[in-house]
Amino acid sequence: MKVIQQEGSQEVIYIQRVDLEFLYAIHYPMPESIIHYLLISPISNDTNKDADFFWFQQVEEINFFKDLDCIIDYQKFLETSNDQIEIQAQRLYAKIEELTSTFNQMSNQDKIQSLAIRQEHDCLAYQLDCLSKLYQLRLSNQEITLPKALEKKLVI
Repeated sequence: MKVIQQEGSQEVIYIQRVDLEFLYAIHYPMPESIIHYLLISPISNDTNKDADFFWFQQVEEINFFKDLDCIIDYQKFLETSNDQIEIQAQRLYAKIEELTSTFNQMSNQDKIQSLAIRQEHDCLAYQLDCLSKLYQLRLSNQEITLPKALEKKLVI
């Protein structure tokens, strides 16, 4: 999940540790500064990685995350109705099905060279999973912990 905030005159973005680790694990192309930040960050003993956020303030980093659809934008999620979320989930599932079909029809040689299709598939599946989790929290009126810098918990 990403949270975009205006802090004073500067825009910053908070990204969950679990999201960065996912992008790194699938070799998703990221700005070098983000990879560097992830690699030098302390390893957390906390098993609740959803509560662990990184923040970024460089324009290149902010633009990268703003354009990255596979990480759910918390504000956009809050502004989206339940019906719209269900429609969005159906669209994501249809895209996953389409990519799966395309990939499975490829020759073995083409499959080996299709990292972009695998990354897109993984990102869509990740986005659908995160959307589902947030939606379930919303339906059960549970709280979600946001970055400590925001100093509050919001009900979604």
